[in-house]
Amino acid sequence: MMAVPQGSRRLSALVPWLMVAVVGCQAPWPPAPAESSPALPQAGPAEAPGPEVTPEPPAEAEPAPEAGGQMAGGGGEGSPPPAAEPPPAQELPPAQEPPVPPGALPAGPDWQPLAEAVARAASGFSGRLSVVAVDLETGDRWEYRATDSYHPASTIKVPVALFALAEVRAGRLRWDDPVRLTEADFEPPLGALADVPPGTEVPVGRLVDLALRESNNTAVNALGRHLGWGRIRAFAESIGGGFDRGPLAIPRAAAAWWLHLWQLSRTAPGEAELLVAPLREATYRGRIAAAVPPGVEVWHKYGSYLGHEHDTGIVLGPRPFLLVVYTGDGQPGEADGVIVAIARGAWQAFAGPADAGPAAGGGG
Repeated sequence: MMAVPQGSRRLSALVPWLMVAVVGCQAPWPPAPAESSPALPQAGPAEAPGPEVTPEPPAEAEPAPEAGGQMAGGGGEGSPPPAAEPPPAQELPPAQEPPVPPGALPAGPDWQPLAEAVARAASGFSGRLSVVAVDLETGDRWEYRATDSYHPASTIKVPVALFALAEVRAGRLRWDDPVRLTEADFEPPLGALADVPPGTEVPVGRLVDLALRESNNTAVNALGRHLGWGRIRAFAESIGGGFDRGPLAIPRAAAAWWLHLWQLSRTAPGEAELLVAPLREATYRGRIAAAVPPGVEVWHKYGSYLGHEHDTGIVLGPRPFLLVVYTGDGQPGEADGVIVAIARGAWQAFAGPADAGPAAGGGG
């Protein structure tokens, strides 16, 4: 700050106003809560973290005009100084966007509703969260902490199903090939397989459908054993969505699984429909599905496991988009509302304000 000329009482009175204006223009965006120490190791080298993004700096107030010596109207030592008028309110320069939450890519105008929803969610959430959104018409994307590691929970069923379909398309597997269930395969929720005894043979296609439609753990365990988890991981890495043996995955990898399915739905729609149908008709309609207006088509796969609460999928609104929201370490039941709020921000970014369904909770 420049020096105040001797005898300038009016300028001295003006300085506090200028300091308030400058401080007011530099108020920081509410920071995301500090991450807890990860209880799990970081994901392996299958997906290298992207470059660290420096958050956009807060706008600075314009400097005060320099005083030209003694200001007119100044009286003598015994005269009271004239009343100082408050300076005009300072505003951000028109081109300056509001800051984005730490760890996020800068958001252009199209992404601003999503960026603001994520900033609000991160500031009020007791755990940690990550977001990836992709405009499926242009390929543009917005990310927030997209390389943090999480247990993928049941979202891992998507690459398992994609690999099964890839094997069928390559002629190495048939959709009606039988898989014999073992005692070790059975894990709640059993769903449609609750009354099926070990030793029963179930077709590959039926297992894929149950894994996606009702998030059946027995089905995905049998598929993983039959197809080989090592081969599934290698396939996932080949499409840009690698995960390690933990299993641990990053949200950017989950986005790659859905991008692969989206591309298949464009180039081989008949075959892709084998996966799209159960994802579109999934029995669970919370989280992303609860955030969009009734009647909007959503393909999604949620996951819930030991404090890791996620939803991932594709929303076929006026502009189709992909959304991945991973969370960890929050309070029980807290993540459902966070995911719905973020999904509503994404919907607003792509389709504008709209009334959506209730914030349905509950995962599995």
